[in-house]
Amino acid sequence: MKKRMEKSSPWIIWLYKGLVGVGALFFIASMLLAVANMLLRPIGHSIAGSYELLGFGCAAFVALGLGFSGLEKVHIAVDIVMRFLPQRLAKYLEAMGFVISGASTMVASYGLFNLTLRYIRVHEVSETLQIPFYPVVAIVALGFLLFGLALFINAYRVIR
Repeated sequence: MKKRMEKSSPWIIWLYKGLVGVGALFFIASMLLAVANMLLRPIGHSIAGSYELLGFGCAAFVALGLGFSGLEKVHIAVDIVMRFLPQRLAKYLEAMGFVISGASTMVASYGLFNLTLRYIRVHEVSETLQIPFYPVVAIVALGFLLFGLALFINAYRVIR
């Protein structure tokens, strides 16, 4: 893992690791909220909107970890066919896969940023707590954007 990270620019490493740290804070806060709600429920004091907040926290946690996991290639890769191809061809096919995946992820990110702008414009709020949820959609859009960039970086690394 350290070897891959050393091949990236220091600011990319700082950005992705920092966002993983922020995602971890969302995860910890979500788990504390879930435990508090479970402990308070039997005595009749459940936390209003805890389901919404857990959803927001988990979405932010996952989205902020996407870029780092993409950069570090911690995903599952099925390379049964690639093993039988000439190394040079396999390398270019792997890079092409990263480019296609990165482009798809960027399109999804663009759609999510547009959705964020729409939610801001129409003042969309959550059902129970009545809080705006465009910040969460923006965080997910950012996560997808950084994941797409990580995939493009991986494509460059493969063909380099």
